[in-house]
Amino acid sequence: MINSSSTSQSCAPFSATDNTISYWPEIIDHDDQIKQINQTVFGPGRFVRASYLLREDGKHDRQLSFVACLEDHVIGSVRMTPIYIGEQTAYLLGPLVVLPDHKNIGVGSKLVRMALQAAENCNVPLVILIGDKDYYGRFNFKNVQHGQIQMPAPVNPQRLLVLELQEDALKTAHGKVRYRSCS
Repeated sequence: MINSSSTSQSCAPFSATDNTISYWPEIIDHDDQIKQINQTVFGPGRFVRASYLLREDGKHDRQLSFVACLEDHVIGSVRMTPIYIGEQTAYLLGPLVVLPDHKNIGVGSKLVRMALQAAENCNVPLVILIGDKDYYGRFNFKNVQHGQIQMPAPVNPQRLLVLELQEDALKTAHGKVRYRSCS
């Protein structure tokens, strides 16, 4: 987790800069660039993924979503979508996307750390994602017990990962994942 303060109006951390790359809370003006990056990196196959199907039910939470910018151009993004797992409140992390020319320099890791710190600041109990444990394990994500959480479409159970931000939050998270409106 990163060490940062929270603002009085938001639980998101302040912006940060690493050399020439700056990191900011996402705003609506970033949407078109983020859509283009997702198209470039994931292509049309993203529309049939379980996480995409869940996200199309509603909006992500901009308080917990961040962008990486090089000058005025978005080069990376991470979004957090509010969900229920059964009756347990949680968030779905993703998509995490970085333009190919800017991969492997820490942009994605910084975005994930910012999103998780903001979630922790907002007392989010649990974060799930569908992704590579070799990558997300560095943030303490772990595998979910098979069958405990059901996504809206089939997923490889080895790629369904969870991070408890509050002790024992996973114990009460059983059942279907569904969208939860931001409040």
